[in-house]
Amino acid sequence: MLIQAIKNNNAIYAIHTNLNNIKNGVNSAFASI
Repeated sequence: MLIQAIKNNNAIYAIHTNLNNIKNGVNSAFASI
């Protein structure tokens, strides 16, 4: 996906929140999948 986006001059955004840094936050939820 990343290479295809680069070839097509598409931007990729990563949105982060303060919940990423807390215990049992967003990152913990994704890591448990």
